[in-house]
Amino acid sequence: MVAALRGYFRYRASIGDSVHGLIGAVSYPANWQLSSLPKTLTAEEVEQLVASLGEHGRSMRRADAIVRCALDLGLRSGEVARIRLDDIDWRTGTITLRHTKGLLERSVG
Repeated sequence: MVAALRGYFRYRASIGDSVHGLIGAVSYPANWQLSSLPKTLTAEEVEQLVASLGEHGRSMRRADAIVRCALDLGLRSGEVARIRLDDIDWRTGTITLRHTKGLLERSVG
């Protein structure tokens, strides 16, 4: 229905009618493609995730660190992916995030 109305208004504009304000007033309803994704993990899912940590091996230690950064520090996946060893201040226990969503530099810890 919205597409038909907008098409009609465009037609009316092409023949010289002043309907540009009406075209903008008829907007498409929001159609969020990812709206079915869960917002957060349930408490039970977090417990299962934490229980799975602590496996041996280099890649598992890396996975543990990624999960801890997300759970304990609340970092986004992109922020975790961009962390470099130079960003970690081992003495103060902080991590400097250089490429955040707001393009700001901030420290967490």
